Amino acid sequence: MRTCVIDCQTSGISGDKFLATLVDLGADVNRIKSAINLIPSHLSGCEKIRVDFVDKVCSGFKSTQLKVQIKEKKGHRSSGILLSSLEKCLRDVAISSRSQQFAREALNQLLESEACLHGNTVSDVHLHEAGSADTIIDILGVAVALDDLGLMNNCNWHALPIALGGGSVTFSHGTVSVPAPATLEILKKKKVLIHGGTIKTELTTPTGAALVSALIDKSVEFIPKMAVEKVGYGAGTKTFGSVPNIMRVLVGETHSNPFQDDVIVIETNVDDISGEVLGHLVNRLMLHGQALDVNIFATVTKKNRPGHVIQVIARPNQEEIIRLLMNETKSLGVRVLPCHRHVWHREIEQRLIQIDDKKHEITFKIAKNQEGEIVSIKPEFDEVVKLASNLNRPVKEILDLLRATSNDL
Repeated sequence: MRTCVIDCQTSGISGDKFLATLVDLGADVNRIKSAINLIPSHLSGCEKIRVDFVDKVCSGFKSTQLKVQIKEKKGHRSSGILLSSLEKCLRDVAISSRSQQFAREALNQLLESEACLHGNTVSDVHLHEAGSADTIIDILGVAVALDDLGLMNNCNWHALPIALGGGSVTFSHGTVSVPAPATLEILKKKKVLIHGGTIKTELTTPTGAALVSALIDKSVEFIPKMAVEKVGYGAGTKTFGSVPNIMRVLVGETHSNPFQDDVIVIETNVDDISGEVLGHLVNRLMLHGQALDVNIFATVTKKNRPGHVIQVIARPNQEEIIRLLMNETKSLGVRVLPCHRHVWHREIEQRLIQIDDKKHEITFKIAKNQEGEIVSIKPEFDEVVKLASNLNRPVKEILDLLRATSNDL
């Protein structure tokens, strides 16, 4: 499985900068230009477009920059005109259905954000700045570039927190705070992680936000575990002084290993909780379904008070477990520790076990090593207890019978 990471943590993202980044990764420039050259024949009011991709050294970093020249009549365009133009262009370019759907989704993200902000339906939306041919150039160009790079199938897309900038921006609706309302509306819908950044200007445009929102599978704080193969750098047109106006995309592979696992350890210290409450807490944590294990250790807390360490092992990103632990204990804080563990491959198997003259179905947990050899096999204890009760026999006797009748035990 391939993994791609969009990194625009310092200078944000715009459509032209994203397209330049994909060209820097190796997307076919001629194929992109051919697609963009279709736009004037399908977009009313657009007479001519010229695009060039040039090498750009930005604060010492080599990158690619998109240069665009457009001859078009100024004024707003309706959502119907933009949708129709994009659809006609997609009809005339040879890209996958997945890439076409991405382009439609990106444009719809823009239109839906405007409709939401102005209390209209998408069909009633009229765009000013976003109605320029620039918007179709960016969306169509990115879709073709992604398709050319083969990054639309069997690929997980992540985005690091996006820098939005600060200050204010002036456009057709007046002067508003950064980020522009449409940008914020788009990123809010997909719950993309954002931050202001360090530059007092607009860093992320509505088109850039729509492209990210339509593409990514997940918004993450850190680069995921991956083997990086290529990195592309795209430069914007503005200059930010000591901060390079570049973004990057990382492309690599994720190697899954069934014998390795990432978990988190959630801990808190308590010294004022009774044994009954602790027992209730353990039950709630295990019933919650996301706790892999719960441990309680005796300890000495501040002022030499006897207390307990409550430790929960869980999958990453378990905010509900953290809230449950804090609500039940009234603890003022918990520790969350990332942890890497090695595990055997585990399987669940139903087996018919004969006891006396009758067969009983029992669930077994089977652990195998990397060579596929069974290293452990155990019956589900709750089922053993139930069977012992039904047969009116001791649990240990049933366990001994199961070991005697199962070849692998």
